[in-house]
Parts: sequence; structure tokens; C-alpha cells
Amino acid sequence: MHNFMKYIYSAGEYFRYKVIAGLFAAIWNDSLPIILLAFFLMECLDIFSAWICIAYQFHKKMYPQTEIGVYKAMLFIPTARRWKQIQSAKLRIGFCDKTIVYTLLIILSFIADGILVLSHSHAIVLPVTATVLTITETLSILENLSLCNVTAIADIKKKLGKKTQQE
Repeated sequence: MHNFMKYIYSAGEYFRYKVIAGLFAAIWNDSLPIILLAFFLMECLDIFSAWICIAYQFHKKMYPQTEIGVYKAMLFIPTARRWKQIQSAKLRIGFCDKTIVYTLLIILSFIADGILVLSHSHAIVLPVTATVLTITETLSILENLSLCNVTAIADIKKKLGKKTQQE
């Protein structure tokens, strides 16, 4: 009995690794968790880019004579938080709202595709929904970075503007 209890206690030491391995196994076998994880990461990047943008704008307001880049704006985030420019509660609510909406849209799309497959049609709702949500999040991230005067983003916007004017 003593050896059995020793085994149980040693198994608990590796609990977090087992959970992580289980999550990876679940993700590996099904595309829905991968899509949900991808949107969760994109939302995190969107919020982080919003923090960078707010810190950049705050630095610009406090020190109008100096110009900083994205890296310096990232380093300025703690100062912007101390001055209550970045309000975590407001961003947290937005993050939770987007997570709930995106998760519901993905699950409903997954169900709709299941119904389409059962009716001998092609499953197209999930890829279309995922594409639209990905484009939306990407544009939001690009918007946030363009407000920080990132030159690469401005160049992309100029090129896209030229393409639309040519057509």
C-alpha cells in the first residue's frame, strides 16, 4: 500500500505536463480546438497591439518632441498603466466579449457544416467564418500598429490603396 501511495504522489508532480499533453492530443485530433486556440491567440495579439498603440499615443502626448518606435512603446506600457491610460478592466471586458462571440460563431459554423455534410453538401461555413474572423482580427492589429506610425503598415496601406484605385 505504501508503494501505491508513493506512486500516486509522484504522478501528481507531473500533473501539469499531463494536462498540456492531453490538450495537445485533443488539438491534434480535431480542427475545432485549433481554430479556437488560433482566435484566442489573435485576440491576445490584438489587445497587446492596442496596449502598444495606447502607450505610443501617451508617450507622444507627454513627450511631443521625441519620436519612438514600437519597441520603445512596448517598454512604455508600464508607465501608461501607472498613469491609468491603459485600463485592464475595459480591455478584459472587450476580450471576454470577443472570445464569447468568436467561440459561438465557430461552434455554430461547425454545427452548420455537420448539418451540410449530413445533407450531402460541402462543408463551407466554418472555413468562411474562420476566414472572415481572421481578416477582422488582422485588420484590427494592423490598425493599432498603423496608429504607432509603423512604416511597414503605412506602406501596405499605400499599396492596397493603389490596387483599389487601379481597379
